[in-house]
Amino acid sequence: RRRRPAFRRRLAGADDGRRMFDLLLLSLLLPAIPTNCFTSGSVAVHHHRPPSTTAIRDISSSTRGAPELRQQTTSEDELVERFASLRTLGVDYGLTRTGVAVTFGGYRPRPLAILSGLNNTELATALVDYVQSEQATNIVLGLPLNKNGTVSKQSLITRDFGRALLSEVRSRCGPGIPIQLWDERYTSKEAASRITAEAMARNQRIPSASDLATELDAEAACIILEDYYKELGQDSEELQFDDESIENECHERYKLYLETQERRRLEMAEERDRQSNARKEMIEQARAMEEASGLSTSSDKKKKKKKRKK
Repeated sequence: RRRRPAFRRRLAGADDGRRMFDLLLLSLLLPAIPTNCFTSGSVAVHHHRPPSTTAIRDISSSTRGAPELRQQTTSEDELVERFASLRTLGVDYGLTRTGVAVTFGGYRPRPLAILSGLNNTELATALVDYVQSEQATNIVLGLPLNKNGTVSKQSLITRDFGRALLSEVRSRCGPGIPIQLWDERYTSKEAASRITAEAMARNQRIPSASDLATELDAEAACIILEDYYKELGQDSEELQFDDESIENECHERYKLYLETQERRRLEMAEERDRQSNARKEMIEQARAMEEASGLSTSSDKKKKKKKRKK
């Protein structure tokens, strides 16, 4: 009599332990079940019913009756389509080095070059050369702000360079290529971590600071483009001239640039025609010389035949 209650207590303890094990197993297998559904003796499972057709009809009717929501969705779709057709040049400007990258529709930005040893005028000219060679439709210039988002000294320097770049773009490419300023905070750190992680994944030597200097700025320009396309250019700032007279001067220089390019094109076409005509004349002279030499050889052969007959 004394052992039976103890034995039953052991069985009850085993049953409780087995219940706790089952509850833990169910909590791991069914993470969507809330914790208040479990009780000491059983598990209560709540089945989520799909929405009824009337609810869907109510939702669709409410969306159909909200023109602002429909306009917002259509504008977002148009924005995505417009960004998919862009070919963007990304610029990570620096006083010592400037990284350049390009992407088409935001797909896999690739680094182009790291420019160094140039002043602002030479750097703007080199960047516009990349714009023309890559057929870019817009430029994204990284704007370095403080950690709290306020204007820094470097951001003012970058704005000054942006105006010089805008003047060169307007003078050589016209008003169709805008320059967008984009917040580039922490892009250099992210670029350094990417390069280091890639080297470690390939079992290569971890790059030093001097090694990073040769790749960091171009990779930062790629990250600027990634962030710009990820946010669809939201919160970006289009760079404009402060004075309208500068815009007019750039427009006049663009006209002169187009006239100069047209003059060069005509000169090159004339030079090609001149060379082709000279080539034709040389071919005709060579053909005439061949014909003349052929006639002389045939007359010599006839004379030799006559002598043999005599």
